[in-house]
Amino acid sequence: MLGPVEVRRDGRLVPVPAGKTSDLLVRLALEAGSVVAADRLVDDLWGGAATRRNTLQSKVAMLRRALGDPALVAGTDGGYALRVDPGVVDALAVAEDAAAAAGRLEAGDPRGAAELSADALARYRGDPLAAAGDW
Repeated sequence: MLGPVEVRRDGRLVPVPAGKTSDLLVRLALEAGSVVAADRLVDDLWGGAATRRNTLQSKVAMLRRALGDPALVAGTDGGYALRVDPGVVDALAVAEDAAAAAGRLEAGDPRGAAELSADALARYRGDPLAAAGDW
């Protein structure tokens, strides 16, 4: 998400449809492993517009097909979750690195903090959340 949306499975790039399907992936990835309420997804992706849940369900189906494993986007009674380790989501990994760097700095290890910060910066590949739409 720290540049163009990229999904990799087994080292290969997996194309994800642009538009709301990509937006949905980004939104779920920001809370990887956690359920995001369907109403929240509709509000975040369509801005409170009169969007029906079946529109969201359609985008979920498209995302599942694109990812090639329907279990990666788990549905519950109230929402959906992207079933991946949060550590594989670049934006979440950078946030983790930033927190660790702050901890190292606080512990008196400025070199370690700088190294972690440099590693985090190296993950950026363009405009952050460029495919996140308008939400």
